[in-house]
Amino acid sequence: MNIDNIITREDYEKIGGKMTYEQLTEFVAGIVKKSVEVALRGLPAVMHHLTQQAAYLKGLTDKFYDANKDLKAHRPMVAQVIEVVEAENPALSYQQVLGIAGPRARAEILKMGKLNRTPAEKPSQGALNKLMNEDRGLKE
Repeated sequence: MNIDNIITREDYEKIGGKMTYEQLTEFVAGIVKKSVEVALRGLPAVMHHLTQQAAYLKGLTDKFYDANKDLKAHRPMVAQVIEVVEAENPALSYQQVLGIAGPRARAEILKMGKLNRTPAEKPSQGALNKLMNEDRGLKE
């Protein structure tokens, strides 16, 4: 960042002289105003970059699901696996992360398929009371 856009040599020399409190606050306010202006001028470039990056990542993700059609129905689980792989391998590119995440997501999906996902019956209040009393060593 070019500091000359915010404070000049002349500004610096002004600080060296004797300034009243009001002059100093006005001077600092001017520096802050210039700093904000510089930051705001940079926002369009940042937003442009972030938009391009998001579009690129979406394109990679779309290609991933096109090549791995079996994973499309499991997007939430695949997303979790991708996040884990990214956390474990921060230096990898997103494309490399997807390469690792595909097989790992399939393995997780296979594990889930073996679970009994039949909804359990809700026990009656009487049955719950009986179980709690048994746990406490009480009899009805």
